[in-house]
Amino acid sequence: MKRAALLALMALYPASCMATTTGDFVAKWEELRKNPDHLSAQDFGQRADVQSFIHEFGDAASTLRKKLDDAKSRNQPVDICPPHEVKLGIDAILADARALPAAWQSRPFADSFAQIMKNHYPCPAPAP
Repeated sequence: MKRAALLALMALYPASCMATTTGDFVAKWEELRKNPDHLSAQDFGQRADVQSFIHEFGDAASTLRKKLDDAKSRNQPVDICPPHEVKLGIDAILADARALPAAWQSRPFADSFAQIMKNHYPCPAPAP
């Protein structure tokens, strides 16, 4: 019963339920990557907590992509211009998240992810 209620809440308010703070998100990855059971890469990737982490990471990327696509479809300017294929891995992105100012550590990871992408892939200044 509790699980059904939680799933219903997540369906209605997905951002609220998945809004892990940046500091907690980075700490979660640091704990996961220790891999204390010394699992193979394949077995490690199949763990539910790792899958959940990867899903939330992907949600942050999808949310940003949707915001950029929506802004472009409404002819609104965007300030992030990532290439079609981003070449940053999880470790690099989380190192950047760790390096964000302290105020960012309590913000949702999706916000920090957008800021990291903005830092790496700013849009070129319009020609005069």
